[in-house]
Amino acid sequence: MFAACNEITRLSRPLQSRFRRLHLPRFSEGQFLEISVKVLPKLKIAHVIGKAVWKQGGDIRDVISIGKLVRKNDGHEEVGHCS
Repeated sequence: MFAACNEITRLSRPLQSRFRRLHLPRFSEGQFLEISVKVLPKLKIAHVIGKAVWKQGGDIRDVISIGKLVRKNDGHEEVGHCS
């Protein structure tokens, strides 16, 4: 079983004791863009969305959210309005 959290101190001590802690480094910009393309495989502008989100903090959940708003044929202009 795997679990993830952003702030481990908010978990109770008994719950903390049941998990091994792994601290993962932040993605590089290149890795983030690769992941963006993989999570939005049907959008030609997935890379553009990834770049826009990276500039604003780099949360892959934002890439997915914007990807749900963008239509298949939308271009750079439409992404500029979403991000």
